[in-house]
Amino acid sequence: MITSEVKNMAFGNSGIYQITVMGDLDISWSSRLSGMQISLDKRIDGKDVYSLVGKLKDQAELIGIINTLYDLHLSLIEVKTH
Repeated sequence: MITSEVKNMAFGNSGIYQITVMGDLDISWSSRLSGMQISLDKRIDGKDVYSLVGKLKDQAELIGIINTLYDLHLSLIEVKTH
């Protein structure tokens, strides 16, 4: 089922996103990641899992963050919109 929140999502609209990654991420890198709040969630098999949450202006900004996380060699676990 598609919720009304998803129906109102558009490529150029802002939204609140939560991105979950595994690897070594410094919390001070928030400014490099569009000011997203970074928090350590848990450890899985000895690796840190971080949650990044923030409002992004559009999906282009989201892709930019995902590309930065890729460049940092972090494993992408999940992307959610709120």
